Amino acid sequence: MFKKISLKNKLILSFALMLLVPSILIGISSYQTARNYVETQMISNATENVEILNELLDVTIKPKMEQAVFLSGAFNQSLFIDRSYKEAHKQLKNFQASTEGLLSVYEKEQ
Repeated sequence: MFKKISLKNKLILSFALMLLVPSILIGISSYQTARNYVETQMISNATENVEILNELLDVTIKPKMEQAVFLSGAFNQSLFIDRSYKEAHKQLKNFQASTEGLLSVYEKEQ
């Protein structure tokens, strides 16, 4: 079958194959390199976003946790001996006054 093709067509076919094979190999190599780079960048960006979110949560939640620990230490059984809870109310009002950004504390009405 290859004998019936003219010399001109044989040369065209040979040069086409000589150009196509390296081009395809370069394309496959470039694609794999780009895919690996994009994957690495996505993982890096995701890790960075998680770290930023973690820092933001720490900045937001840590002060509230410290306030809760402070309040749990400030309140003890002796504050609740008086049924009017005057000492407990006093502690809560002092805490509210000394805590920046705290709008209100819950106090049950008498």
